[in-house]
Amino acid sequence: MKNAHLIIICSFFFLLASCYEDKGNYTYVPVSGIEISGIDESYILVTGVDTLRLSPTLVTDYPEADLDYRWVIARGTNSGNTVSDKFTYDTIHHQRHLVFPVIESPGVYYLYCRVINRVNGYSAFAKAVLEVGTLYNRGHYILKETDGGDTELDLLLEDGQLLTDILQTTQGAPLPGAPRSLGMLYSKSLVEPDTMVKVKNHCLGVITYSGQAVVYRAFDMYRAFDHHSLFFEEPVDVPYRFYTSAYFCEYLSSAGLYAEHNAGILTAGSTIGKYSFPETDLAGGSDYWAFSVNLWGAVYWDETHHRIAYSNPNGMAYELTSNDFPVPGPDHDCLFIGKYGPDVIRALFRDNVTGEYSLYTVTIAYMRGTPAITGVQPLPSPGPWVEAPLKAANEVTANIIYFVHDNKLHYHDVANNVDHPIDLPALPVGATITHVANRHFNFTDAPAFDYFSIATYANGHYTLQEYNMIGGIPTGDPVFTATGSGRVKQVKYLAPNASYSNFFFRGRDYSR
Repeated sequence: MKNAHLIIICSFFFLLASCYEDKGNYTYVPVSGIEISGIDESYILVTGVDTLRLSPTLVTDYPEADLDYRWVIARGTNSGNTVSDKFTYDTIHHQRHLVFPVIESPGVYYLYCRVINRVNGYSAFAKAVLEVGTLYNRGHYILKETDGGDTELDLLLEDGQLLTDILQTTQGAPLPGAPRSLGMLYSKSLVEPDTMVKVKNHCLGVITYSGQAVVYRAFDMYRAFDHHSLFFEEPVDVPYRFYTSAYFCEYLSSAGLYAEHNAGILTAGSTIGKYSFPETDLAGGSDYWAFSVNLWGAVYWDETHHRIAYSNPNGMAYELTSNDFPVPGPDHDCLFIGKYGPDVIRALFRDNVTGEYSLYTVTIAYMRGTPAITGVQPLPSPGPWVEAPLKAANEVTANIIYFVHDNKLHYHDVANNVDHPIDLPALPVGATITHVANRHFNFTDAPAFDYFSIATYANGHYTLQEYNMIGGIPTGDPVFTATGSGRVKQVKYLAPNASYSNFFFRGRDYSR
């Protein structure tokens, strides 16, 4: 009986299965890959000027009729330099060939091209970084003196175009007084004037011999601060220099060293960008200054108190003392300070009582170490380099100091205490040399260079030439040449994608 019941049940399920009609769709679509090429890793664009045109190349077995395209731009909390980790995503195009007029605010964005098979849902994407700026956002800034004795800026763009008299163009007039220094302030805090929101932008710090200390936002030359508005309580001081240190945008004057956190430590909008007071009570400064990578700070001469000072990574200033060597004092004048490599600073002093010269070596032996005087070289036969009005150290590749004597270019061999001439046939004949420097830049996210820079003046106009070097000696024809009105004082490179992270972990050096 049991077996009979089992047979009946099995027969029932067999009949049920035979009555079921399979209506499934078994037309399979093979899964293929999609490879996207023809899109670069990054693009540098000028807002309001450039149109981004991209035509990606595809490698796939899918027919074009089955493919959809989606171009998406990722926008973050934009400070004019970087994009945060909180994004909004906007679709800007649905066709294969992108035509995108760039009207974004200056900053860094991400662009995605996604290709989707609408039949089976398979997709692939490519990504590019969009660095959006203005004409003032990137290039070689030229600090110059006008024929009227005031301060102006030119800007040499990457394509060789020269923007002239930028302060006249954007502010209506040059800065009064002859130029003293130009500094790059990366991620400087300020208040955006239209929205009153606290932001961080790359800025230019310009100082004149008439006491002007002005900070301009780089991408639009907005005048963010002058000497009066830069401080909560304005000091009576002599301004010397703006620069970016390890964690700080710093200002050095006769009142001391002022430091403001930059984007490496604090989030955007954390301060309004004013300086309160020096981090320590060590007052004093001068034009003689050099930055050490190992120190994460600067070594400089205090002209008021006649002493060597230095700053640590926290933006605090200290007097440099020594148990092994005599330190310069009230009878000494500093004639030069320059760096060589990541750990060596050299300073030239004259003893005004004896008339003797000495070259001091200051070494920072390890990262974030304390500087120490490791050598004092008397110069009994100093040669003309010691009193030369123009001097500059080779900062990267050679242990030499460039100098100009009788309007001729030379270099001083530090190790052997001998001088040698440098012949540059391309220099304009009869022109006066007004600027020499070793300009270098080494960020992975920007073109690296290591140039010998020289500028001359004649008949109201400058000629700026940049050379490659072998062993610290300029060689060959100039890499580029620029000419304009006025006398060149300094040349500094600005890159909008330079920041704390790639400064210290991807290169750790640039000419300030």
